[in-house]
Amino acid sequence: GGGEGGEEEEAQRRPSSLLERLTSHWRSEPRLMGQCDAFISHSWSDPPGPKWAALSAWAEAFEEEHGRLPTVWLDKLCIDQRNVQEALACLPIFLAGCDRLLVLAGPTYSSRLWCVMELFTFLKMGAPLERITVLPFAEPSTRQRSRAVSDDVPAHATLADVAASFASFDAAQARCARPEDRQALLAVIEESFGSFGEFNEWARHVFDVRVDGVHESRVTTLEAGWREEERGSCGLQLV
Repeated sequence: GGGEGGEEEEAQRRPSSLLERLTSHWRSEPRLMGQCDAFISHSWSDPPGPKWAALSAWAEAFEEEHGRLPTVWLDKLCIDQRNVQEALACLPIFLAGCDRLLVLAGPTYSSRLWCVMELFTFLKMGAPLERITVLPFAEPSTRQRSRAVSDDVPAHATLADVAASFASFDAAQARCARPEDRQALLAVIEESFGSFGEFNEWARHVFDVRVDGVHESRVTTLEAGWREEERGSCGLQLV
């Protein structure tokens, strides 16, 4: 999510990903509170191609249902990258201004503390479960890496692995690029719930019941062509 800080910086030092190249096609514009369809919660360490396929499938389904393109909040374009930590203080406002929380849940998502905090913040705002959509994804078997994505993700992470990470979710085990951030964020969750147990149960329930099955067949189709670098319109509007 928006606050991964050091991990985002590390991702930006790597060769340009498909997701980063596609941002050149996206249009960012200001919106009033409540006029954004979805806040995109994601991990910078997850594979960009399958992530793009999951997001595109959701956007296509949205357009078919509503007759227009969705507007989304994405950290890369909606946070001042020169003042990330300052902007993150407004995270509750950004979330409150969006109709739903769209979780792009890849192999590393449940282990990233800022992603956990986005779930936590949405919960504490009193948002109903119906306003959360979870899109799980992993590398297609034909394109799985020979090396691990990161220290905590195996080289051949599958959708089954992603599902298992949700079922065993533990906020206390989530990682953060800055140790001081980790302690502060975990303290907020623990103070609110008394222990991590209740929050963990809620998060596992969200992952279990809010998975969007409609997008899966669309993702399969989109994955076949996600390496095409020139795609015209991305089917999204950034706010």
